[in-house]
Amino acid sequence: MADERRRFSAGLRIAVIGAGGRPVGSVSSAEEFDHDLFGLPEKDLPVARRRLMTVAWEALEHAGLPPRRLEGDRPAVFLAAEGAEPTRLRLGPHDAPVTACPSWLDAVRLAGESLRQGECRTALAAVSPLEADEGCAVLVLRLWEDARRDGDPVRSVLDPAEASADGTALVDLAEAVLRTGELAPEPPRPEPELLSPAVFPLSSSSPAALRADAGRLAELLAAPPAPHPADIASTLVRHRAHLAERAVVVARAPGELEAGLRAVAAGASVPGVVTGRALPAAGSGVVWVFSGDGSQWTGMGRELLEHEPAFGAFLDEVDPVFRAEGGYSPRDLLATWDVAEARCGRLQGICFAMQAALARVWHEHGVEPAAVIGHSGGEIAAAVAAGALSATDGALLVCRRSALLPRVAGAGTMALVDLPPDEVEAALRGRGDVVVGIRASSTTTVVSGDLDAVERLIGQWAAEGRFVRAVATDVAPHSPHMDPLLDEVRAGLAPLRPRAPRVPLYTSSLDDPRGADHFGPDYWAANLRNTVRFDAAVTAAAEDGYRIFLEISGHPLVTQSIQETLGAQGVDDAVVLPTLLRHRPERTTLLTQLGALHCHGAPVDLAARAPRGRLVDLPVRTWRRPTAEDQERTRSQDGPARRSDWHELPPDELAERLTETVRDLVTDQLGLKPAELDDERPLAEQGMESVASLALRRRLSDHLGVPLPATLLWNHPTIAEVVPVLAARLADTADADLVAVGAAQPSGFELLLSAVESDGAAR
Repeated sequence: MADERRRFSAGLRIAVIGAGGRPVGSVSSAEEFDHDLFGLPEKDLPVARRRLMTVAWEALEHAGLPPRRLEGDRPAVFLAAEGAEPTRLRLGPHDAPVTACPSWLDAVRLAGESLRQGECRTALAAVSPLEADEGCAVLVLRLWEDARRDGDPVRSVLDPAEASADGTALVDLAEAVLRTGELAPEPPRPEPELLSPAVFPLSSSSPAALRADAGRLAELLAAPPAPHPADIASTLVRHRAHLAERAVVVARAPGELEAGLRAVAAGASVPGVVTGRALPAAGSGVVWVFSGDGSQWTGMGRELLEHEPAFGAFLDEVDPVFRAEGGYSPRDLLATWDVAEARCGRLQGICFAMQAALARVWHEHGVEPAAVIGHSGGEIAAAVAAGALSATDGALLVCRRSALLPRVAGAGTMALVDLPPDEVEAALRGRGDVVVGIRASSTTTVVSGDLDAVERLIGQWAAEGRFVRAVATDVAPHSPHMDPLLDEVRAGLAPLRPRAPRVPLYTSSLDDPRGADHFGPDYWAANLRNTVRFDAAVTAAAEDGYRIFLEISGHPLVTQSIQETLGAQGVDDAVVLPTLLRHRPERTTLLTQLGALHCHGAPVDLAARAPRGRLVDLPVRTWRRPTAEDQERTRSQDGPARRSDWHELPPDELAERLTETVRDLVTDQLGLKPAELDDERPLAEQGMESVASLALRRRLSDHLGVPLPATLLWNHPTIAEVVPVLAARLADTADADLVAVGAAQPSGFELLLSAVESDGAAR
């Protein structure tokens, strides 16, 4: 290379914005090259070609230009390599023309000429000898003026006024890359402010490589001086390619970020960390699902009012309507409200305002609906999100309609039962005193009707061993009880000015989920009176190819009902997510769900609210193609491995370990000290209320990797009683090829029960 110093031709004014390399003596194995990532068929490639494509990718990411963002840049490669022929090189999803050059300096000279003549906007000058251990160097070049204009990281300027005519500066750069594999780091700059909490996305082409990358980034944070978290977040969001295998850490401080990264590296499940693989059908977009009443809790919305301007802006927009029509302000109620004191009309108004305001927050965070579904009263917020109603029309609708409900209060009620809707409809056929009010999922039904008729059904189903619960309401919507109100509903809603939805709206109020074409007074009368056909709406969306569903509410009510309906249709490649969780930090929870959407491939714009940090040098990717072990891990989610660990224990040790596990989870859930817990005393007498027992059942199910019934802790109320049941369950599944239970995912029945018993379940 020293001989090339004399051949450098001055006249180049180009910026080096990134570099990648392999030092002399390093050798890349075939396992480090992922054919699928580069869109190439599974076949052997020359070592030099594999190495060059991998290093070029790293150089582009070092420049803040992930290969998938090169569309329109017409990238070109100028390659100095013995025996190189003009061909094309795969840069991620793009093919770039390759110009063979006799020397490294000729490669840079021709790259500069191509940039100046407008033949390309980004050029790669590369040296890649044919031998496996001779190293490789790639510099990413742009015109200095273009780099400055676009905010690219100008790491070095090759200027005839600053560099010697023999090319010393340029050759020194190449020699440094060949010697160490990287450029010298940038000098430190002032630290930007971290918008807390923030999203930190990582990705790779295999689970093992993802874990390795997380571990290396955690080590970088642990060794000061580490980059500022805001810079790391900005670099990961804006300047790294998002590959199929993904993880997101939500953190507000360096310590949280490091802990989250170490959890990813260890494959551990902790709050604020999500992992997943982009779904094949994720590109169809996200279905926003709005549940009805029941998601409320005291304190909801307060953190969002303080930190999410879009949330408060929506409440301010509808505030005049609520004050004029209902005599209250949603903003004021959310800030001071005890849900146990809420009346029926205000409860429905608050749930609408909360859901519609959350939709605005999602929009601000770069998430848009591809379609919407509403459940019962949730259809009002769904119509606003779809553009079928204005925000003020939605507020008018919920205020005027809910004001009529006290006229029919006291004579009716509702109950939910773990029976399929078709079975319940057949049993009630011909009756007018009680009907199916909600077809929640393939296995869960809500009945609505006369108070005494519903109470008799509750007793009958309980005697048959069914799991049944009364809903804490004295109103029977979606039944003949609503008939006296329908004319007034239509008259009161005459001022509505409905519009054509901007996105598909799958109705749960009509027989045909795709049949809603006008959202005027008649539709909203039907929404109040007709059976809620939520299962049909979800089925239609799945039939149309949607695979990502996001429930928009203060707490999930229908998340698992959606999963049950999808499962009944044979859909096993979908993901269903909540927005918030009761009594959990709202911003962190929302950002965790944003991360989950991203991890499953949903088209979200993570940069919409990411910190505006600078591009910093982070560890290069771990290159490892997915192995058979990786693919099996993805399919099983580690469930069978966990079950086999339990099965290997002898009976006495298994009982001891199970007792320890249950005690640990119970003390954590109830906030008790181990000495305060009595294994022989019912958990309900020790502070475990019914909704908490459902959460405990879910945690046990996830921890053991086996499905457990929702009635587990009702039928076996003490630790001493439940341990043998768990041991028997593990034995029953020892040889079964079961799908692992999802982490902390309640059943649709449990979520409806949660709504019934939440914060007083005011109506």
